[in-house]
Amino acid sequence: LGLTMNGAAGQTLSEMQRTLGGGARSRDEINVAYRDLRTLLPTLDSQVTLTTANGVFSRQGFPPDTGFVRLAREYFGAPVQTVA
Repeated sequence: LGLTMNGAAGQTLSEMQRTLGGGARSRDEINVAYRDLRTLLPTLDSQVTLTTANGVFSRQGFPPDTGFVRLAREYFGAPVQTVA
């Protein structure tokens, strides 16, 4: 939900922010929190492996917004792939 929030606007964005517990936090603050959490969690216990399944898949001929792609990669480590 945090990743897809970056493609939302208006009421949908507000509802996603509320659902994520962001309250009055901006999209940027929520993105930074997710990035920092992805960095922190693997360092807490060497016996635990954290694996995430983030990814952006777009249909051929319908390229995703470049800003969305940049945020997905930067904050969520999400690969972007075009599928047929």
